Amino acid sequence: MVDATHAKEWRERDESTCAAAYGVIYEKRREKYAAPSGARRMHGCRGLRQDPGPAGLDLPRRELCIVAACVITGQDRPLHSHLQGALNVGVAPHALAAAVDTLLPILGDDRTNSVRLLLARVVGK
Repeated sequence: MVDATHAKEWRERDESTCAAAYGVIYEKRREKYAAPSGARRMHGCRGLRQDPGPAGLDLPRRELCIVAACVITGQDRPLHSHLQGALNVGVAPHALAAAVDTLLPILGDDRTNSVRLLLARVVGK
């Protein structure tokens, strides 16, 4: 069980990490997901974003892992957020495109086109 001190530290670190990834839309997302069911949805990737784990990955690399998971599982809504989040935490557009391109050979043509269009929309902002 986590004591109150650790819970507060975790929450502060969590909010800082999410604010870095979501950038200017963080406060709006917090309001949108304030309901208990929404809080659980927004919390879904916080653990990966926050915890470097045994590999000691930094936030940009962790964000790229989330992007890869979204691409492979066909989750375009979170993919859009995490593509933007990757850029917000310092992943260069060409590095983001290269990471996504490594996944495209295992996707079908429709999925490949969808991912490329979404990436172009996010990077082109």
